[in-house]
Amino acid sequence: MRKGTKGGQLSLVSPEQVETIHRAAMRILEEKGIKVEDPKSRQILDENGCRVDPDNHVVKIPPDIVSDSLDKAPSSFKMGARNSDNEFELDYEKSFFTAGTGTTSVLDLDREERRKATRDDLSDAVKLGDQLSNIDVVWSIFTLTDDPMLGFYQLYSVLANSSKHGAIVNWYGGELTDKLIDMIAVVAGGRGKLSQNPLVTMYAEPVSPLTFRKENLEVLLRWTDVGLPLLWYPAQKAGATAPMTLAGSLAQAFAESLGGNVIAQLNNPGTPVILGASPLVMDMRTALNTYFSPEMLILQSATGQWGSMIEMPIYGTGGCTNSYDLDYQAGVESALSLYGAILGGQNLIHDLSFAGAGDVGSLELLTLTNELAGMAKRTVKDLSTNEEAIALEVIDQVKHGGDYLRENHTFKHFKEELMAPELIRRIGEDKWEENFAVTKARELTNQLIEESDVKPLPKEEDDQLKEIIEEAKSLI
Repeated sequence: MRKGTKGGQLSLVSPEQVETIHRAAMRILEEKGIKVEDPKSRQILDENGCRVDPDNHVVKIPPDIVSDSLDKAPSSFKMGARNSDNEFELDYEKSFFTAGTGTTSVLDLDREERRKATRDDLSDAVKLGDQLSNIDVVWSIFTLTDDPMLGFYQLYSVLANSSKHGAIVNWYGGELTDKLIDMIAVVAGGRGKLSQNPLVTMYAEPVSPLTFRKENLEVLLRWTDVGLPLLWYPAQKAGATAPMTLAGSLAQAFAESLGGNVIAQLNNPGTPVILGASPLVMDMRTALNTYFSPEMLILQSATGQWGSMIEMPIYGTGGCTNSYDLDYQAGVESALSLYGAILGGQNLIHDLSFAGAGDVGSLELLTLTNELAGMAKRTVKDLSTNEEAIALEVIDQVKHGGDYLRENHTFKHFKEELMAPELIRRIGEDKWEENFAVTKARELTNQLIEESDVKPLPKEEDDQLKEIIEEAKSLI
């Protein structure tokens, strides 16, 4: 079983401020409400005491229903995997790392160009994520912009090319989502086994401000019906689809997250749900999303603490950059955003590999940020202060002005005390190589993809997956 890392050491927002924002979110749900476009979801809310306006489809949710839904939601739950060694328990106290999906082009270092993604790119992204030691959940990273079967190809890549937990994004409504669930059930051992062996998490999101689309709610209901983990995560942008002030943006996002959890728990009490709030803002000079800004660290800290307060896992963003190249800006933004996510206490940290403000995916950046994740994990590792670690006996043995190089204590502990990065060089000027990290990441990325040795799916299961994909084509 994979073990998470305890984060949350950085508090840029006080618990009292987080509580104030949470109370504001509850007021938004009670007084402003959510526009719910799906009739079945409105019916569920109406039957359970919410106030539904039949004309504009706005639903107002009383605070007691929100609180009761938080009580019903599990604070921790299993994230299954084809290889049980890669399973883990997701909760609100540990951090795990993952890529994402949705980038519209590939930063291809071999061809020195940006290009459209192919199905091979989806497979390579999953194979690489499976190989990298600090990546806990695999995504296919890229989007096939002109292929309506994208969601099925992404899921097939996740199931066939990885032994880790997988994640996909919502591209369809309910009928096609049922087909996706059928695919997972083939590998999990049947629909009845899905909640015991939850191999894949679904990412679905509300539309900010305060709108739940019919297709997304159909996915929410189908996914929670069978007890698979659901990510309900508003991608609000301060200054564009949410208030300009960070507190206002968070209040709206918390309301959108909580509203999704209400529907999920009313539909299937105890279903696993991951909440959160986007840490991104809009640059008011260019009207572009920013995948890193100083404000991101504040939003990461606030959402991490919110998860601890409501005792639910929080989705986060880190290891990503606005840069369209693997340059100085990419290094700074990827590192700071990733450290901010884990130090802020977020639990499932995604978008490692995202460049160009989410437009571009880079496999080499995933390899580089995998190492950054290892560095961040070392940073937050508990400092031992036992007798062996304090080392008074060793200090007493070494003469004044001497050294510790020949001491057994040094040999015994240096590997566990000091992380040795593979892609960052610590050498003299005579051996320095320009752009070593990117060059090495490129070589290592290709090597890991080539060496991927995930056990193939049984032929019968593989054939069933392909049959379901063919059936789905007739529905699109």
